[in-house]
Amino acid sequence: MKRTPYVSESFVQLGTGTFRKSRLQFGTQNTAGVFCFGFVFGMLLVNLMKNVLLDEMGLLDEQALFRLKYMSLNNSTFFFYVFRKRILLVLGLIILTTTYLGKAACTAATAWGGITLGVFLTTLTLRYGLKGQVLAVVWLFPQFLLYAPAFLLLVGWGEQLYRTIYRGVGEEAGSNRLASVNHGVLVLVVALVVGGCLMEAYLNPGILTGYLRNF
Repeated sequence: MKRTPYVSESFVQLGTGTFRKSRLQFGTQNTAGVFCFGFVFGMLLVNLMKNVLLDEMGLLDEQALFRLKYMSLNNSTFFFYVFRKRILLVLGLIILTTTYLGKAACTAATAWGGITLGVFLTTLTLRYGLKGQVLAVVWLFPQFLLYAPAFLLLVGWGEQLYRTIYRGVGEEAGSNRLASVNHGVLVLVVALVVGGCLMEAYLNPGILTGYLRNF
């Protein structure tokens, strides 16, 4: 069988000397294209609405950065706040993928991620130039290292589940093997999200404020 670039294959032991192939699907064949479309749209949106977003709304202006620089943060409280927001998004997408809107939900989530990143990066670049681009990286580090694969796994899982339920596509469609692999993927997604939330709450604030004080 020809392998696709977004599928990672592994082997799981089932008893003595017995192995079964399982697959982790990172995104779909259209994920990169949809995300890039959203990213470009976000960039264009900021440039076309520059006066409103940057001047009138003050998006990511110096005053906002000043508040971040000297913020007093309770890490544990911030963790539960971030975790609640992230896990609700995950649960929402999981629920939608079990409906007829599953494929559309995965596509919309991917596009929205691209739009958000495009707006974020373009705004910081227009305001602060190269320093703003570095700030964008610092702002997302290190939690993005876990959020990105979690998102790709979740979108890939959602697409596979949608195809299985509503189209019956795939050699493993309707089988117990697919169900067990899907449950494993969700456990991995939740673990990555929890790890990302811990990084965002306990590691990123110190990194971000440290950079802002020398910004």
